[in-house]
Amino acid sequence: MKKYIVMFVCILIIAGGCDMRIQEENRKPSEMKLDELPEAPAFKDNFTRGFLQSAEPIREGYYPFLSESESFTMDFPEEMKVEYRSHFASSDNERETIEIRNVEKNRNVHVHFFMQYYRSMGTAEDSMRMMSASADKDLNFKKIETTYENQYLDVAEFQYDENNHTILAIVWNEAGQQIQISLMARCLDSEEMDRCEPLTKEDREKTMEQFKSIELILPEND
Repeated sequence: MKKYIVMFVCILIIAGGCDMRIQEENRKPSEMKLDELPEAPAFKDNFTRGFLQSAEPIREGYYPFLSESESFTMDFPEEMKVEYRSHFASSDNERETIEIRNVEKNRNVHVHFFMQYYRSMGTAEDSMRMMSASADKDLNFKKIETTYENQYLDVAEFQYDENNHTILAIVWNEAGQQIQISLMARCLDSEEMDRCEPLTKEDREKTMEQFKSIELILPEND
């Protein structure tokens, strides 16, 4: 009998140790100490840290992000942060506004973008016309392939001048969910401004990959 009791106690200890290890591995960045997190601007900002789901990169330089309304996920760049003052999420999770900007002080280009999520919106075509009217331009939105079934991405871009580049995008699905995105990249005032490129080819490719990583989450009652 004592032998079985000892074996049972050992099993409990092993199981408890495994459970603690799993809990430790599943901790979110907001539950971790700063010295346990990557040395990146996104993790140094308290508010941004609350959106990040893991301290392990989903791909190089990007970490898993979940919106407060739990309406969409995306790959979040480590050099950016979410602005606390402009963030809004409705109590019914029907809407959410997120502003994201780069915080690298050694860059002479400022990049920030707004993401406006809508649980129920009109057609994507109506939104494209609205965004074109807001920009006061006849924009040509192009469809971009994504890996998500029944989800679509349309993108248009233009430059107001050689120092300001804008990308407008709509992520949408047939259930009526939409994310309208407005990204602006501008050269900062400096002596080298005449040689500044607001959005390099590499930066543009990274931006497109981030947009393509966005995945809308259907509400449970759908």
